[in-house]
Amino acid sequence: MGGTVSVAELGPLARVAMADTDAAPRFMDSDQFAMLGRIVDLMIPDTDTPGAYKTGVHRFIDMMLTEYASEDSRAMFLEGLAYVGNASRDRRGAAFVELPAQDQFEVLSAVDNEAFENRDTSGAYRRLKGMILFGYYTSETGASVELRFNPIPGTTPGCVPVDTFDRAPY
Repeated sequence: MGGTVSVAELGPLARVAMADTDAAPRFMDSDQFAMLGRIVDLMIPDTDTPGAYKTGVHRFIDMMLTEYASEDSRAMFLEGLAYVGNASRDRRGAAFVELPAQDQFEVLSAVDNEAFENRDTSGAYRRLKGMILFGYYTSETGASVELRFNPIPGTTPGCVPVDTFDRAPY
């Protein structure tokens, strides 16, 4: 039920956020926005479905932070970006966006492992990742193409073996 409401309510917001793909970010500076764009692309890359970058998750997050987030949420988000940026400088000696794609992936993987082993004690990176996942899976692409969500399903079969489906069945 919550997913259905979220998708229905956030769809119009996502379309507004992606309406002008050349528009400058409103909350983040250009360096932070470029870094977020690379992070979302690495976390959910293009496969047989469009990834987070093509879906406009970075623009959606910028819009949400500008229009709806509290000061605490904004600060936590920027702390999550800084956590990745600091890890990049510590591990590779350069800003995240200046690294080759493979190095970016390795830095992000290391940060992800650290954060989920509770070495990111503030939880800022986990919140950043949560916003990216939320933005993608509440988008039309994430919900209807990736997960194949059908808001008005036909039948509801009971006891279906999990291995029958490669994605969410309904």
